[in-house]
This record gives sequence, structure tokens and C-alpha cells, in this order.
Amino acid sequence: MSSSEPERPFRILCLACSAQRLSVLQTALKNSQYSILSASTTDHAVALCVANVVVAAVVDAEFMQGQEWPVVKSLKGVRLNLPIILVDPRGTNREDPLPEGVDAVLSPCSPAELRNKIDELVKKADPAA
Repeated sequence: MSSSEPERPFRILCLACSAQRLSVLQTALKNSQYSILSASTTDHAVALCVANVVVAAVVDAEFMQGQEWPVVKSLKGVRLNLPIILVDPRGTNREDPLPEGVDAVLSPCSPAELRNKIDELVKKADPAA
């Protein structure tokens, strides 16, 4: 990359049902190396993932209810090693097992924890990141 090109931030794909959940993610990633691409449907999320370099996806658990398989499988179909974080009000106290393909589950109440987990998973998926 030449010095005249602006440095591109890493993009995080966010599938959220509510503006509140999107706001939590924006707060967590404020002043970081990440920018947010938001989607409200699986098709839109896949299109964004195809058209952009996305380093991780954060998916609202409410968004996935009744359709866990297509959301995660569709994203993993675009990029097999894409880290996917499920944001669930139950956090790590979930009684259900994680859906296949989900790498971590976090509570929406902790922006710092969310940012740390994204950093960890992005570095694990792509050590050059």
C-alpha cells in the first residue's frame, strides 16, 4: 500500500434487530481499528460479506431465532474462517449449546468484553490482522 492510500479499517459485519444492539457495538468499537457494516437480513449480510473484506460478524441472538442455521451457514459459506460472535442477553449463561459455526457468545452489556473478544478472534483467524 502506498503512503498516499488511506489505511482501510477492518470491517465488522453486524446483524442486529434493534438500534440499541447496534449502538452497543458502535460504542464497543468507537476509536478502534474497526468499522461497522450493518445488515438487517441474511441476504444483505451475505452481500456485504461478498462485496467487502469482513474480519468478523456479530449477530444478535434475537435476529437468529428460528433461523440459526441459514444465517451462520450463509456467512461461513462466503468465508469459512469468518469469526462469528453471538450477542445474547443470557451471555455465557446460555443453557442451549452454541449454534454450529458460532465462535463465541457474549452479553450485549459489556462493550469492552465485546471489543476484546473481536480482537482475539480476528487475530486467531488472521494472525496478520
